[in-house]
Formats: sequence, structure tokens, C-alpha cells
Amino acid sequence: MNKKGCSRSELLSCYGDIARLSAAELKAVCRTFGIDATLPKVAIRNAVSHCVGITTTGGPLELTVLPLAAELLDNDQIAELQSLTPKLLYSIFEWSKDIAKVPAIDESDVKKYLLQSNVLTSASERTYKLSRPYQMRQFVHSVQYSDLPSSSSFGIIRAMCNPSQSTDPDDVKLLHVIIDKVSGQPYGGYCTCTVG
Repeated sequence: MNKKGCSRSELLSCYGDIARLSAAELKAVCRTFGIDATLPKVAIRNAVSHCVGITTTGGPLELTVLPLAAELLDNDQIAELQSLTPKLLYSIFEWSKDIAKVPAIDESDVKKYLLQSNVLTSASERTYKLSRPYQMRQFVHSVQYSDLPSSSSFGIIRAMCNPSQSTDPDDVKLLHVIIDKVSGQPYGGYCTCTVG
């Protein structure tokens, strides 16, 4: 608390305020929101931004339900999906490195999700192979899974991703992918990169 009775997190009004926090202050804010303080520095800063409601892009912080997901889910599931905010995901501590618990994920579902199409054509396959997620797949590591016991519909995959243009360990991104607990169908996700 500062002398005016405000916690440090209440005094953060822009990303610059977060970037200026000392390591000890940043760890204190992490404890407030349940953010893993062992994450890389940039990931922590962006996670804190999401938790205090400061956008890093000027856009909304909530998950956008994509048309493909809206076709597969009922209204209650869509509401639950939208409740899986970055703030909630950063506070999950029950992660397993045993990815055998992850439901089988069909590559065509991933392609359809990324391309937002129910039909894959040879042209869309070419588009997929030129896409950033396909190009970056070799940089993803440290994959973990949370079965999200509070949900009957969704599980969460968490992983780290090394940025392609940096070797600085503080630039490693944390990403979450929300999947169907039974089918493995991806429905959305977040990343601690600036664009989210």
C-alpha cells in the first residue's frame, strides 16, 4: 500500500507504469493476481496488463467467439468460454506435463480453426502453410495441460513460444489454447505477445 491507501496495482494506468515496476513490485502484483512470477519478464508484464485491465493493443481483452465455435457450442458453453479471461487463466496453478491427458486433436480441426472455414480446399491448405502459426510451430515448447475441473466442456493447453526474431529469454511468450475437453476442438486462446 502507498501512503494514500492504494495498492500498487490500483496505481497502474498504462503499460508504461507496469514496465517501470521494480522486480520486487512486479512480483507483489503477481501475487495479488495469482500470476506465476517465474514467467519471463515480458510475459509477466503483459499478464499484469490483462489482469489490471490495461490493454496492450487498444482492443478488448475478452475472448472473441469465432463463428466456427459459435456453430458448435450452445449458449451456456459460449458464456463459459467468454468467462475464460486471461486473468482467470493466469491464476490456474494445476498444470500437468503429462500431455497424454489431452484429448486427441485432429490437425484438420486446427486448420479449420485458424482459417475459420468448415471446408479445407487445396487453396486453403496453401494459405495455412504460409500462416504465422504454421511457420512458428517449431518454436513452441514446455507444453502443459489443465483439465479445468470446474468445467465440463473445456480444457486448457499452456505452452511457451520463443519469438522468431529474439534470443532473449525474457521475450519468451506464454500462450493458452482453450479446447473441447472431449473432442480436442480448439475454440480460442490468448498469448502474452503484444497483440494477444
